[in-house]
Amino acid sequence: MDDSGETRQALRELLEAQAITIVGEAADGANGIDLAGKLMPDVVLMDLKMRGMDGIEATTIITSSLSDTHVIVLTTFDDDSLRQRADEAGAAAYLVKVDSPQLIIDAIFQALRS
Repeated sequence: MDDSGETRQALRELLEAQAITIVGEAADGANGIDLAGKLMPDVVLMDLKMRGMDGIEATTIITSSLSDTHVIVLTTFDDDSLRQRADEAGAAAYLVKVDSPQLIIDAIFQALRS
């Protein structure tokens, strides 16, 4: 989930190049929760700052209602308090968008193994 269409497209290209199947995309937390409930993905990449429902609230709802779905926070904010809130919400990992693409791939495969 990310409110930027450009970011979603870049992530789609990165993940498809690694043979990771994308089952859905959402531009905000509420839509993402709906899609996650319908599609039951193994992993959700979650931005934190989106219009409407933010990523922390969406992460809390997804991790509490979909026990087999792992949420990886992918945000522009390298902030310890947000990192702690994401952890408390049940996020499997917290990544910053300037991290290397390989870290994103590694975090996804780590989540799938757990």
